[in-house]
Amino acid sequence: MSPFTVGDYLAERLVQIGIRHHFIVPGDYNLILRDKLEAHPSLTEIGCTNELNCSLAAEGYARANGIGVCIVTYSVGAFSTFNGIGSAYAERLPLILLEMARKITCFAARVRQALNAPGIIDTAIRAALTQKKPVYIEVPVNLAGETCLRPGPITSLLTSALCNQHALDVAVSKSCELIGTKHRCIILVGPLVRRAKAQDALLQLAEAIGCAVVIQPAAKGSFPEDHAQFAGMFWGQVSTLAADAIVNWADLLICIGTVFTDYSTVGWTALPSVPQLVVDMNNITVASKLYCSLIEMHDFLSRLAATVGWNDTTMIEYNRLRPDPSLGKPSRGPEKLTRKEIARQTQALLSLNPDTTVFADTGDSWFNGLKLSLPFGAEFEIEMQWGHPGWSIPASFGYNLARPQRQIIVMVGDGAFQMTAQEVSQMVRYRVPIIILLMNNRGYTIEVEIHDGLYNRVQNWDYGHLVEAFSCEDEGKIALGLEARTSEELSNGLERAVAHTDGPTLINYGSLSSEGAASYGFTIHQNNVPIFDGSGRLGPAEVFDAEATGALEGLKAALNLQGSAAQTIFICLDNLAVATCLRGTPSDSSQDVFLEFQALAASHGATQVPICQT
Repeated sequence: MSPFTVGDYLAERLVQIGIRHHFIVPGDYNLILRDKLEAHPSLTEIGCTNELNCSLAAEGYARANGIGVCIVTYSVGAFSTFNGIGSAYAERLPLILLEMARKITCFAARVRQALNAPGIIDTAIRAALTQKKPVYIEVPVNLAGETCLRPGPITSLLTSALCNQHALDVAVSKSCELIGTKHRCIILVGPLVRRAKAQDALLQLAEAIGCAVVIQPAAKGSFPEDHAQFAGMFWGQVSTLAADAIVNWADLLICIGTVFTDYSTVGWTALPSVPQLVVDMNNITVASKLYCSLIEMHDFLSRLAATVGWNDTTMIEYNRLRPDPSLGKPSRGPEKLTRKEIARQTQALLSLNPDTTVFADTGDSWFNGLKLSLPFGAEFEIEMQWGHPGWSIPASFGYNLARPQRQIIVMVGDGAFQMTAQEVSQMVRYRVPIIILLMNNRGYTIEVEIHDGLYNRVQNWDYGHLVEAFSCEDEGKIALGLEARTSEELSNGLERAVAHTDGPTLINYGSLSSEGAASYGFTIHQNNVPIFDGSGRLGPAEVFDAEATGALEGLKAALNLQGSAAQTIFICLDNLAVATCLRGTPSDSSQDVFLEFQALAASHGATQVPICQT
């Protein structure tokens, strides 16, 4: 029997913690280690096109599996993985990197002697699992084949940290007291709920209190959106209307797993100045007066649910307001595509198969994806803490390998896609049936309205033929590339994409600015019932011109229809850039529309014109 080595030890431990696929880019210094891992019967090696994509694929695998592994070579390989490992650190995903920097890992160590390898490997795995962050293990090329002890039972690594029972008792008691003194409490859900695997306990607590529940954008999918207590998304100035109104009306925020950054608040830093009960992954803060640590989120939420009193005032108020209109039914007609129609058809796809995970890439795709209403069983992945354009392509690939039974839809812009497009070749290689919906904006559209310039334009590609070119002629057509410019073409394309299970499908659709005229439209609601609508077309224009014009024409029509100057008007827009334009400094192309909009709003001083993203 061959001797048991450091590489064998690592392979066995990876299998014991649930790893079945490891992502690699070969290099001089990792070849022996790769041989050892590849020899394990329960491990499958997944080659990637470059180290960045390798680390992002492992990050996506960790989202689905709970932990991921990527293996690259020393120095040049490790430095190329910085973005992906940084993403795992920011997004609180346990990931093991073999062959980084201590600053973006929670544990980093080098194996210097084979005798010490088991202890170092076990310490790293335990740190990744308990802290939900990446770790780094450096294995020198000459030690991977050296002998060491065999691993013992894995239970010592999988046992969760001991809970401070006294701290838990105090936190639950004081939290119940705080909630009992308030009349308008609301639950705000953040992305760390999913990392802590506390979704079930969150649902228990929500149903025990009976209050309204709103989510941060990165927490989409952590609370059932078809639940009676779901009250929308709180995202600063682009919140859904009901969520914004309810959060600012509440007298207590129960913040569970929340993360506040410039992304999650749209640059807005001040929460409503009311008491907060903050539930983090391992600690509780009660109204800034009491801090309790060494408490698991799941344990705290379950205990609180069993003792807290009923308080449904915010739910009653939400049911009275409910100003958020639904997307409506999709069309199969010849009209040009709009963002809303894309959302409607994607929504219909989710309804047909709720066992779907949606990936929304950085940029416009955030806003397009967040419009969707997730049916029970659907899941949503977004990289909002890190924001790496192109993340969704390798991440969805890694995710699919861990959960191949799920349908995966990727929403990505052309600029983001061009950063990591090579990983589509691995989708072809492993015949992964991912559906890629590519918004072809001819550039970095979300940057255009922030600060425009020629540097925001990218070379247009023939995306459909590109993905098909990743297959050789003798393999047949593994990838499917399609174009969609009308509602009918998109509907037909989605049907073909669902039926194509031999490999990935990419549907390339242009933005409203793709060719020639851009269309705009508006609908006026009263008491959540549409009472008037209008539409029109511009000459060659950017999508932002069309949407801003739609907002202006809608404002004019609403002012003509309203019976009282004190009536509140909500202007709902398809993306953040237009909202920013109409509130602040416009782009050159939207200058006239901006000035007229502001003048009209100012001349009706009694009329509020809040802007929300639909």
